[in-house]
Amino acid sequence: MKKFYVSVVCLLFAALSYSQNIYWRLAPGVQGDYDDPTNWSFTPGGGSAGVYPNGTTYNVIFDRNALVRIDIANILVNSVTVLSGNTATLFTDNVPGGTNTFAVDDPTNALNIQANATLIDSANTGSFKFNLDPNAVGVVNGTWYFSGSNLVPAGEGSTFSVNNIPSTLNVNGRIILRPGSTPVLAQGSTLFFNANSLYWLDADGGSVPKATWNATSTINLTGVVNTLPVVNVPSNPHPVGNVIFNSPNMATDLGWSLTRSLIIQGNFEFINTNNNVLTIASNQGASGSTVSYTVNGDFIVRPNANLAFANPDENHEYVLNILGDYIQTGGIFSIRNDNTLPTLPATVKLQGDFQQTAGTFTTNSTATSTSIDLFVLELNGTSPQTISASSGTIDNATHQVTLRMNNASGATLNTPLETGRISFNSANKGRLTTTSTNVLTIGNPSSTDALVVNSPSNSGYVNGPVRRRTNEMLVAYLLPTGKGGVYHGVQVIPSTTAPSIYRGEYFNFGYSDLSVASPLLGVSNQEYWDMNIDGGTSASVQLTLNGTAVPGAGFTDKIAVATYNPPPTAPDWIASKGTFGTTLTPGTSTTGSVRSDMLNFSQDLFTFGYAPANSLAVDLITFNAKKGNGNSALLNWEITFNSTPEHFEVLRSADGRTFTGVGNVRGIDQKGKYDFTDLSLPQGTSYYKLKIFDQDGAVSYSRILAVINGGKGFLITSMMPTIVKSRARLNVSSTEKGSMQVVVSDSYGRIIRTQMAGIVSGNQEVWLDLSSLAVGAYQVTGYMNGQRTETIRFVKQ
Repeated sequence: MKKFYVSVVCLLFAALSYSQNIYWRLAPGVQGDYDDPTNWSFTPGGGSAGVYPNGTTYNVIFDRNALVRIDIANILVNSVTVLSGNTATLFTDNVPGGTNTFAVDDPTNALNIQANATLIDSANTGSFKFNLDPNAVGVVNGTWYFSGSNLVPAGEGSTFSVNNIPSTLNVNGRIILRPGSTPVLAQGSTLFFNANSLYWLDADGGSVPKATWNATSTINLTGVVNTLPVVNVPSNPHPVGNVIFNSPNMATDLGWSLTRSLIIQGNFEFINTNNNVLTIASNQGASGSTVSYTVNGDFIVRPNANLAFANPDENHEYVLNILGDYIQTGGIFSIRNDNTLPTLPATVKLQGDFQQTAGTFTTNSTATSTSIDLFVLELNGTSPQTISASSGTIDNATHQVTLRMNNASGATLNTPLETGRISFNSANKGRLTTTSTNVLTIGNPSSTDALVVNSPSNSGYVNGPVRRRTNEMLVAYLLPTGKGGVYHGVQVIPSTTAPSIYRGEYFNFGYSDLSVASPLLGVSNQEYWDMNIDGGTSASVQLTLNGTAVPGAGFTDKIAVATYNPPPTAPDWIASKGTFGTTLTPGTSTTGSVRSDMLNFSQDLFTFGYAPANSLAVDLITFNAKKGNGNSALLNWEITFNSTPEHFEVLRSADGRTFTGVGNVRGIDQKGKYDFTDLSLPQGTSYYKLKIFDQDGAVSYSRILAVINGGKGFLITSMMPTIVKSRARLNVSSTEKGSMQVVVSDSYGRIIRTQMAGIVSGNQEVWLDLSSLAVGAYQVTGYMNGQRTETIRFVKQ
């Protein structure tokens, strides 16, 4: 009896587990009804099976193209297979509201759409649902296509369900939903989009099913007209693969309710919104909480996409994290669209490169704030980043877009860029490297908004030229300049409210020529700035000591701004105090600021200079002397327009050491050019200099010039400096035109180098390039027309 019972159980199990293959037998292109037994065969291409498959004992196999009308309400089979190279189309003809279901049940192979095979589910009217029953397992290696006619009412159509745990569907190929389809039902643990798979939603509205997405899978959204799809995601974290939005028929502006903390493991690409605005973060609920998304790949904006990140009229903090590159080949990207005043920022945090070859990056909002950065592009990578912006700007109409550095490895501009603000107020700061071609422009013209240039330091500054727009007068605008690990900003003070642009670049080493004009005793050998007015009005340059004293300056000196113009304009560092400028005492100060006079500078160099405390009153630009008719010497000089001279005393000497006065010239406000004729020029060589008296009582002196009366001759009156780093200047006086040979020799008299210089009658300057000389003591002598000058000694450092 026991043996019989066991046998019965085994036979019953075998019967339940056995399934028979059954094939569609009609020729390709010939339509047939599912429930017609003559349309099926138990062998490929064989005779009629006499039954149609409806039960778990059947494995339905499509080994040819098939056109099958589903004309019964409910079908249940063990499995469905579409062999490679074939397309099986299942369609319904229900009345509206009618329902057809097709279910599969096999726990190992319930659905198998092979590679290069297609299964089409189509609802001409009513609903048609393909179900993977509990425990069923399926795989899509080819294409599963859902569609319907335009007669399908809203809420009906074709779809599939894999919603019953532990049923499973693995998608390695493509699932496509067209108009006439309805949302897919699934759990994150039942539906798997594996490597390089595709979910293509080509319908208005609809949804992306809850699934497990491989990083290389893709969601392609192409059918949006008036309704955006719902993106269903598993429990937190919420990862999907690549996401592509390409809806050329989008008819209006739309806001997306994407799940917070959504992670796009691949690229997030926007190809076409029909130039209507698509807002990513919309309808996010109560204000105050953070709305964030993360893109592990690239964020891509194409020419016909009009995109906004943050939603209008919702006050959340918004964060878009892009771990790859920002790539824009056209279209518009706006950080935020609304004009209401938010109290929380919207930030795009970029770890890769900013690559814009066309299009606009901005914020359409015109809201302003002086307390927070409302719209931010933050560079927060860990390796060096680059910015290439074909539009030349990431700013908006109210100059509120902030470029924030948060990358210790820094970033480089590969194109010119304008931003409303520049911020280093971050954990990692970082240096933004620019060039004379690819310069950064700070577009916000406010001088009182501290956020325009925020928290520069030795670890965060602009390494290269930086420009700043202004529209206020007599207020200081900061340019966050630095180089070589040293931040040392410079300020410009415009003379009028005229819109202007000023450019500055810092160098953390001394300029190659450190020679100075009286009354300066020296200039800093550790730093200087290259400044320029790129458009607009004159301005003062203000320099601030950053904790160290000016090298060489003593307690009895005063510090001032010194400026340098290359030869032959003014080949010396000269004091730029003038009328508007200020000085700082004592010369050993380590804090405080000094400013220049109002100047029209064009690639002028500025640094700290120092001079005796009773000098720096009048800025002397040029001083010349030459032989006149008879026993006369003609002297002329020029001072800055805003100098305030009381008078000039002309001094003369026979030996270049002891001077006496030979005349006075009264100073006149706003007069720049002066002259004096000495009618009692002695025979031989006479030396002249100016003693300059300022209206405030300060006294300064000019350089010494020589005039030769009677006979022929020439001489070198001075060499500046005599402690040389690279270049030095000779002051030469001659009675005739000629060619002078300058000979440099060492302390043993050996000729080290020679240089020829054309000489004209009168006083002139000859520049020597001594940069190639080794460190040591040298001397210089001039030879012309059989004569030689006295030898001047100098030291090369």
